[in-house]
Amino acid sequence: MMLKPSFDWSQIEEDIDLRIKAASGVEGHFTLFVTHDGVSGACQHFKTTDRAGLLAAIKTHETTPNLNIYLATSILRRKPPRGRGVKADIKAVPALVVDFDADTGKIGTMPVESSFEIETSPGNKQAFVLMSLPMTPEQAEPLAKALQIATGADSGTGDIAHVWRIAGTRNCPNAAKIKRGRDPEPCAVKFIKRFAGKTYSYDELRDALKPFTVESTHQGDDRFSSTVDVAPLVCRLSDIGRHLLKADGQPDRSAHAARVVEHFHFERFSLDEIVSLCLHEAGDWAKRYRSQRALIRDIERLWNKHAVPKNVERQQAAEAAQAFLRPRAANDNDLVDSIDAESLLAKHFEELRYVIPGYVVEGLTIIAGKPKLGKSWLAYDFAVAVATGGNAMGNVPCEQGDVLYLALEDNQRRAKSRIHTVAPSGRGNLRRLTMKFSAPLVDGGLLDDLDRWRTSSKNPRLIIIDVLAKVKPPQKRNQGIYSADYDAITPLQRYASEHRLAIVLITHTRKQEADDNLETVSGTNGLTGSADSVLVLTRNANGSVLYGRGRDIEEIETAMRFDAGKWAILGNADEVRKSNERRKIISVLTDARDELTPASIAKIAGMNSVNVRQLLRSMVRDGDISQPRSGYYSAIYRREAA
Repeated sequence: MMLKPSFDWSQIEEDIDLRIKAASGVEGHFTLFVTHDGVSGACQHFKTTDRAGLLAAIKTHETTPNLNIYLATSILRRKPPRGRGVKADIKAVPALVVDFDADTGKIGTMPVESSFEIETSPGNKQAFVLMSLPMTPEQAEPLAKALQIATGADSGTGDIAHVWRIAGTRNCPNAAKIKRGRDPEPCAVKFIKRFAGKTYSYDELRDALKPFTVESTHQGDDRFSSTVDVAPLVCRLSDIGRHLLKADGQPDRSAHAARVVEHFHFERFSLDEIVSLCLHEAGDWAKRYRSQRALIRDIERLWNKHAVPKNVERQQAAEAAQAFLRPRAANDNDLVDSIDAESLLAKHFEELRYVIPGYVVEGLTIIAGKPKLGKSWLAYDFAVAVATGGNAMGNVPCEQGDVLYLALEDNQRRAKSRIHTVAPSGRGNLRRLTMKFSAPLVDGGLLDDLDRWRTSSKNPRLIIIDVLAKVKPPQKRNQGIYSADYDAITPLQRYASEHRLAIVLITHTRKQEADDNLETVSGTNGLTGSADSVLVLTRNANGSVLYGRGRDIEEIETAMRFDAGKWAILGNADEVRKSNERRKIISVLTDARDELTPASIAKIAGMNSVNVRQLLRSMVRDGDISQPRSGYYSAIYRREAA
């Protein structure tokens, strides 16, 4: 059945390609969300590189009437167990969106030039602001709220977890919008301004939006401003929230409304979002108010009574704690030698702090690799990214903090040259990166030196020691090699854990190869056993790979590119390798005059025949090559013979 307006696939592909490019290099998931007849439907999650999967999912909805399709601009670090996920799941934000809604008067002027714009219905549009590099959620959220204030746009503008329409699809208005005067006929979602290359660095956008930054002190009562689309909100509700919202037969409507407001505030819903849910999704308790206006006024009253004071208390407590603890560096753990299990289970721990998300977490991390492979360049990259709040390895957003780099094999001239090479153009101020070129041994005063830097820093996050050999104490008489290695770095591991710091220790790998990358680290298992995480940098015929394993990081194997002093992530090593192998097979078949067997292809390409057979089946299925007859393969196009 053909629905009107029909999907415009050229626009859909253009939109998806823009969002994938903006998320380039960030390993995570997009959220695709649909509503049907105004009721929230399925949330699907796709890797940021899965263009085919996203387009195929959109294709399945092409002939479904009264259906709306949305895609979040934020990138989730993992697939949530249900629904869209929450803000804590967000790994990076490659774009902000301003939601101009003429229906409700939420339309103003952009304080910056948009990257591209989509008309969602006549008079309504979404203006996208693309970043040159994805932001962290902590960077993105205040800028999103500043954009909302600057433009007077709909409240979704300030929500970095919000989902947005896709150019080329349809906008099917729900009952609330039709009641507001919207034409009930579906309309096309379409580009009204194409992307012409305009993107923003974090510093550039932050400076442009400074006049609209929200003041930290709350003044006056909050007021409901406008309803928002509730379909995406329903997907965020917990089971408790759903039960409270739908509850019927409550003897005291206002008392129940207070429970709803308090719980939804706990779940991080805004005032506009709570009112919208109560107006459109609540049970009989909300209908017992004499009018919608009465319901809104009561929710406003309860919000200002319960939620606003909590917000102010949280902020004041955080500021007081920061001011009080700052002389002690604000990152000491409460360590005890023993505790009973019941008390341990009742204890609350702050979430682990990732310094380089996915790669370096608080604690001791060893980075090992062969000489001249680029370990120090990688360490400088980490240091600059954290000190400036920039991106490590090209596309891993880092929270800003103070960094101490012990460049024990460098002098000031070489350090200047390396920082100049690694630091991106338009970088932030590097005063939060402290360089030192000498240090005592671990048992000869090193920890005292580290503590003097820590307690004098505003937000100490990362210490890099380059290299281990310069601070490792000599082996004692009658001390075993394993014990010497273990004792050498255990004090650093304990120091990092006690003060919630990340300490990165640079060392070498052995010449001998091993099945387990951790076994290649120079020294005994005393080194790798006492470290919290180990990263091993290797290079072979397939290129460079950063392998990692640890107590608090998932096992990783990342393909890397090293070019002129800069490291960049290419993607999952296995996927990159398979892509390279596919290209090699296509090249062999393209050069061949005749059809080839798997054994012939493997011999010419220098590949394992078992891997070739498995890959050939996948390539035929994907349309990369053809199989004219059983056991023989050929290229889709062959080169002309010379």
